[in-house]
Amino acid sequence: MDKLQEEWNNFKSSQGGKDGLEENWEKFKAGHPESDVLQENWDKLKSDVGVDGLKQEWNNLQDTRHKFMTGLQLLLFLQAQSPIFWYTLWGLNLVSRCGILLSGYQGTLRRRRRRRSSLPRYASTELSDSAGRPDGLSIGNTVIIPVNDIALVKLGIKKNTSIRAGQYIQLCIPDVSTSAFVQQHPFYISWIDDYHDMRVISFLITPKRGFTEDLVRRANEIHLYKPPAKYDGPFGVSVRLEKYGTIIAFATGIGITGVLLCLKEALLGCRKHTFMARKIQLFWILEREDQQIWVGHWMEELLIQDVEKVRRFLTRVEANDIVAKNLEVNMYIPRQWANPVAKEGLIEFHGENRRISKRYEKMRVRSVLSTLIRESKGDIAILGCTHNTAAKVIRETIVQKMDRPILFHQLDFVPTLAGEEVIEIEAA
Repeated sequence: MDKLQEEWNNFKSSQGGKDGLEENWEKFKAGHPESDVLQENWDKLKSDVGVDGLKQEWNNLQDTRHKFMTGLQLLLFLQAQSPIFWYTLWGLNLVSRCGILLSGYQGTLRRRRRRRSSLPRYASTELSDSAGRPDGLSIGNTVIIPVNDIALVKLGIKKNTSIRAGQYIQLCIPDVSTSAFVQQHPFYISWIDDYHDMRVISFLITPKRGFTEDLVRRANEIHLYKPPAKYDGPFGVSVRLEKYGTIIAFATGIGITGVLLCLKEALLGCRKHTFMARKIQLFWILEREDQQIWVGHWMEELLIQDVEKVRRFLTRVEANDIVAKNLEVNMYIPRQWANPVAKEGLIEFHGENRRISKRYEKMRVRSVLSTLIRESKGDIAILGCTHNTAAKVIRETIVQKMDRPILFHQLDFVPTLAGEEVIEIEAA
């Protein structure tokens, strides 16, 4: 307080005391005539209302504001707690769903009138029209076919769409359910077929909950289910394997969808001499033996592509003879999910030149991968689309072998394990 008084006295002394302050105020008023008007209005307001009245008006204003905010907060709280509030939201949701159902009523009737075919479930994967396209598929439309317990989705896209291995598509199929029109789901591209006017990309979709469950259910209800679709993409980082002499791919269960296109691209590059790979091996660990039906026709196509015609003037074999070149497929089926007739450790060979081996045992990932790295020549690329346990074992094994160039690419898609562990856990 004393300090404030001291500062005030210093200010008064700098202005010439009290007389100096009054003189400066008079000068200010003389230079600003509007100050007299303001003073007059202020004096009139005080005389009409009084100082106490002004205070009372201000207090009333503050009280009114407080009551308004309190009432608004109470109203919002009561609405959130009252069933009427939630019934209103439910009613609006029901009205919107009814509108969507009514708008697609005619199309739904036409689809349900289709006669189910008597063909076996798996035969439909090879159906095509006179132009070679799957059942008359057009750009922007899909053909959804049930394959065992999953759905095979074929989507027609523009011919000039560039797609690389390891990429995925954001897919929307509004016809699957009433809420599917606002949903987009990412799916890895499993396969690509090229036709003269379009490309057809394929996905393998397992039923989980929500959209995928509804999709598989509709595919089983309607033979050759062909709803329109919207898609965005492709997205994701492509896998570049051109400079690697050995390519090794690991997959568990539905993870085969992530590596098949990588292998197809590598084999095509080998035939065009744009890839350096001389050895390509796939290790697919199945959760059930019937999972091989998912990609059986694609496996055969890979083996057919992996051949080299030998010219007569270069060798002594006939010109039509073919020689297997790069690809080997190894399937591991744990005994508890295998054919009851199969014995533990049994090895069967199938496919072109018996290059598909089927082993009824758990895979020893660490031992197999260590042997492959030790026996391989040149740079090595290892792809993985496996569940977390197998991915961890692969990563640990690679770290122990880092005395040579090794690329390890783990795809973003992580398959879930439905039952017991499918690999043999070995000590490091």
